[in-house]
Amino acid sequence: MKKYWQPDWANDGPTQGTASLVDMIRADGRHVVDAGQGAELPLPDGELKNLLTQQTAVVLGGLYNTKTGGDRFVRESAAHYINSFYRIPVTRDNAFVYQGLGRAGVKLLLEKALAPHRNKNYQPILIMPDLHWPTLSEIAADQGMKVVGYDHANPDLSAAVHDVFDVVNPAHVVAVLLNYPLNPTSRGIDAAQMTEFMTAMDQINSAKGTNIHVILDMPYSYACSPGEDEKGRHLKTGAEHVFDKKWKTVVSGIISFSKFLSAAPIGTSILFTFGDARDLSRRLSVGGLGIARNELYIRSLAKVIDGTHDELLWAHNDALRKKYVLNREALEGAFGERVYPGMPNVLSLVTIPGDEVFGRTVMCCDGEKRVLKNGYDVVEYLANNHGIAVVANGVKDGNLLMRIAQREEYEAFGPGLKSLVAGLQEIRQAPVHKDERVLEAARG
Repeated sequence: MKKYWQPDWANDGPTQGTASLVDMIRADGRHVVDAGQGAELPLPDGELKNLLTQQTAVVLGGLYNTKTGGDRFVRESAAHYINSFYRIPVTRDNAFVYQGLGRAGVKLLLEKALAPHRNKNYQPILIMPDLHWPTLSEIAADQGMKVVGYDHANPDLSAAVHDVFDVVNPAHVVAVLLNYPLNPTSRGIDAAQMTEFMTAMDQINSAKGTNIHVILDMPYSYACSPGEDEKGRHLKTGAEHVFDKKWKTVVSGIISFSKFLSAAPIGTSILFTFGDARDLSRRLSVGGLGIARNELYIRSLAKVIDGTHDELLWAHNDALRKKYVLNREALEGAFGERVYPGMPNVLSLVTIPGDEVFGRTVMCCDGEKRVLKNGYDVVEYLANNHGIAVVANGVKDGNLLMRIAQREEYEAFGPGLKSLVAGLQEIRQAPVHKDERVLEAARG
């Protein structure tokens, strides 16, 4: 018999819980395909990896971000990267490099936007997609904000957000957070939609006398398809050239290297703002993001993104996109229309009918029978019995939303996908628990 591993879901949550489950099973000497983590695989051997080999632990000491996000040439390199790849016109004066994950930048920008709403007699509101990464809700809740979702599936972004403003008091809204490509579906947006949205936000702020910020959270934007303009190649993220115009609405964004350059273990991100750059710089230092860094890594990163290695970065980007296209095609071939609309990227979301999985009694690898009462139970069974790890992304209309990461090379993802299909088929064929209360709890 094999041990049936179960993480601490209550404390870990869905994403970290799956990561812990993978670690447990692998430590037991068993094989499991990790289709749960959205972070990329380690960089392959080659020139890019050699240039970024200083990924050691961060060290404390010295206010690295005391002024505006690091040494001058680091900020200039960051500005070049954002201009060249994203066509967002930032300079070293409003680009900040910090050693941390993108979520830390989201938190910092929300704290900045929240300042005028503190100690009021209402609960501040954050508007963001109704389908989103659960950690974003946790960040908002930690700061006392209420999350109100707009319809992420509405192709008219400005209309979707307007619908929310029809039912909330705009004076209570702190910010609108856009997460594109969307985690977990990889749904994208184009520049025309973004321009219409920014026009709508300017109109709302002007008409209501509000100062609602816009926050662009873009951790998976590197996988957007490339476009061409008079300056050459760029990423079609939906933000390209939109901010060549000066908008009245304060816009800030985060671009993390956790995925594109596999920097999650060390954490390195760029913040940019078209608002008060000095205030954001101060918050970086006071908040602690500016006092922990691996300076060797930061400097090596700056040299990689300063323009001298753009072709190398594009080659890496193209290789990742090729992998995502293959894996997305395989996923759609296996699940068809159950896959949420989105572009080839690290993440996809699949709907699993609740009556096919919830309430089923399965025989587990340790010889025990278990009733699958919720998404976590399904994830545990698939990983332990079939060697495929995914993330339970909640329940909608009684159906399980399963987030599937496509970071593995196709040679590993393909067999993992077959194991997933086989595991779900085995669950469907398992007997249904007779206690209706158990089934009702699962559907809920």
